[in-house]
This record gives sequence, C-alpha cells and structure tokens, in this order.
Amino acid sequence: MDIILTKLKALGIEEKDINTTDYSLLPKYTYESTICSSVFCPPSRKVQDGYTASHNVSVKVRKTENVGEALALAGENGATGLSNISFTVDDPDKILDEARAEAITDARAKIVYEIR
Repeated sequence: MDIILTKLKALGIEEKDINTTDYSLLPKYTYESTICSSVFCPPSRKVQDGYTASHNVSVKVRKTENVGEALALAGENGATGLSNISFTVDDPDKILDEARAEAITDARAKIVYEIR
C-alpha cells in the first residue's frame, strides 16, 4: 500500500484526496485431510494458518486524464481489488443551480415566443 500511495502522490494526487476507508484483519484457514478407515472417512479439519489484512482507500483523481494511469499503477503494484469507481463533482449543488437557471431561461424564452 505504501508503494501505491507514494506513486499516486507522484502522479499529482494530493494528500487530501486520499482517504483510508477501512482496515480489516481476518483469520485465514486451510483444510487438512483426515485419515480414512475402510468404514468411515471423517471430514477434513479447518485449521487457522494466519491472517489476511486489508487496507482500503478512497482516491479522488481530479484530472480525468490521469484516471487510467492511477488505476494501472494500483494494479501493477499489488492492489487486489479496484471497485466503486464513480464520477462526481466537488460541488453538485452549484452544477444543479446552473442547470436549473439555464432551464428556466430556456423555458421563459419558449413561452415568450409562443405568446407573440
């Protein structure tokens, strides 16, 4: 994870745009076979043989031309899962206000045109 984070920062992604969302540590198991007799074959035994650690981060890539490179460097440097990719804007209310204002202006222009 340290390598991935270092390379993301080298790509120009700021510290404020990289956030840890989850750490987890789960037991890892293997199954050992048991010796079967001619009459009975008991099931295998579940034996803990370590742990699996996960570190999940959320990364905001502000320059869309860098998205492919950011995804590639994560995969090339050991990331085992890339998910929940989404495209958003920093201030959705501003975009919505601008779209509404434009729609109202457009609607008023059509109403004036039809009345004349």
